[in-house]
Amino acid sequence: MDAILSRFEQIFGWVPLWMVGLGLVAGAIAAALLVQSMAARLIRRAVGPNRPAVRAFLKKIAGPLRLALCLAAVALVLPLAPLNDLTSPPRVTSGTFVSMSKIIFWRASMSPRYASSSA
Repeated sequence: MDAILSRFEQIFGWVPLWMVGLGLVAGAIAAALLVQSMAARLIRRAVGPNRPAVRAFLKKIAGPLRLALCLAAVALVLPLAPLNDLTSPPRVTSGTFVSMSKIIFWRASMSPRYASSSA
């Protein structure tokens, strides 16, 4: 393992630390979006075309769900990312937690409207 890490350092030693942090954050967002799209595809296949209300509900929550997953991924990766003190993990993690809470509570308050609307 040490040989692999030293070889990695030899090849990519010129890359600035902020770029490594940016790559980690971008990779986490890409992974979150990939997981969401795969899960949505599986759920749509499991539900089938016979339940249009469930499909409409899944379609309406797709955007906020993607946002919440991206925020969670960024909150998990930021402590690992070598970024400066402006984005220190406690400050940013609490901000992403507040954002996720707002999304969840807003979605919960909107769900009766979505359930009553036609597809």
